[in-house]
Amino acid sequence: MKKRIVKTAITALCFLAPAMAAAAQVVVIPLGSAQHYMYWQGTWNAAAIYKIGDGVQYNGSSYVCVQGHQSNGGSYPPSANWDLLAAQGAAGATGPEGAAGSQGLQGIPGESGDVGPQGAQGPQGVQGAQGLQGIQGPPGVAPSQHCPGSSVMVGIDANGNIQCNHKIVFVSSTKYHGSMEGASGADSRCSNLAAAAGLPGTYKAWISTSSSSPGSRFSKSMGPYMLPDLTTIVAENYADLTDGTIQHTINREEHNVQIATEEIWTGTSSSGAVTAATTCSDWSTFSSLWNGETGRTSATNSAWTSQGDDKCNVYKRIYCFQQ
Repeated sequence: MKKRIVKTAITALCFLAPAMAAAAQVVVIPLGSAQHYMYWQGTWNAAAIYKIGDGVQYNGSSYVCVQGHQSNGGSYPPSANWDLLAAQGAAGATGPEGAAGSQGLQGIPGESGDVGPQGAQGPQGVQGAQGLQGIQGPPGVAPSQHCPGSSVMVGIDANGNIQCNHKIVFVSSTKYHGSMEGASGADSRCSNLAAAAGLPGTYKAWISTSSSSPGSRFSKSMGPYMLPDLTTIVAENYADLTDGTIQHTINREEHNVQIATEEIWTGTSSSGAVTAATTCSDWSTFSSLWNGETGRTSATNSAWTSQGDDKCNVYKRIYCFQQ
C-alpha cells in the first residue's frame, strides 16, 4: 500500500507513526531532498541493518535513513545517517485534578503488634560465697608460636614452648666411609651433628643392617618430615616416606645449607627395608672388597635411597631423621 505526502504535510508523520508500523510503504518528500519511498521500521533498533528510506522513531522524534548502514550502539539518530522528519513536541499542560472517588470498604484487621520492650532489671542479689581455688593450669603459649607447615601442636613443654608433630630430616655435612660402628654408631653421628647445629630432639641414620632397618628402628611419625628450613615437606608421614617416592629431595644439611647432588650411604630400599647384603658388612668395614647400597640427594623417586652401590672405602654422607 502506497501513500503520497507533499512537503506541507511532513509534520503529520509524528502522528502517523503507529499506523506506519502496519503500512507497507509511505512516499515522503523531505524538505530539500529528492522524492523517495520511506519504509517504516518502528522504534530504532541498535542491532538492525538500515537502508536508505527506512523510517524509525527514537526518543519521541521521527527520522528517515539517508545512508545505509549497520546499526550499533553509537549510530542512533540524530547522526549523518539520519534526517529528522518530525521532532518530538513539548509536553502539554497538566490537566485539572479529577473529583475524589468514593470511600472504599474498611480493610480486615491487621496482625498483632510486636512484643513490648523488656522491663527494667531487678536489684542485684546477694553475692555468694567464694569457691575453692582451682588447680594451676599448664603454661601458656606465646602468641608468636605456631607449628610449621602441615604439622600440628601435640603439647606444651615445661617452658611454655609448643610441641609439634613434625620431624626434621637432613643429610649429614660430614662424609664417612663404610665403617661407622654399625647402625648405632651412625645414629650417634646424626645426633651429634644435630646437637651441634642446635636442632631439637634425637636422630637416627637412614641405614639398614642384616638385622635392623628404619622399618624396625624408627619411631614412625604421623606428622610431616621437613627439611631444617621448617618449610619444605619431604613426606607427610612415615607411610608417605616409604611408599616409593618423596615430595622433595633431601638436599639440605643440618645447618640448612643446600648441597649439590651426591650419593648417600643407605643400605635401605624405598620401603625402609634392608637391601640384600649391600651394607658394608653391617657398616663395620671400609674395605674396597665390600659394597654398600647408596641413594642420591637429587632424586624423589625410589633412587633417593636405592640407586646402586659403591665400594665401602669411599666417603659419603648419610641421611638423618629426627625421632
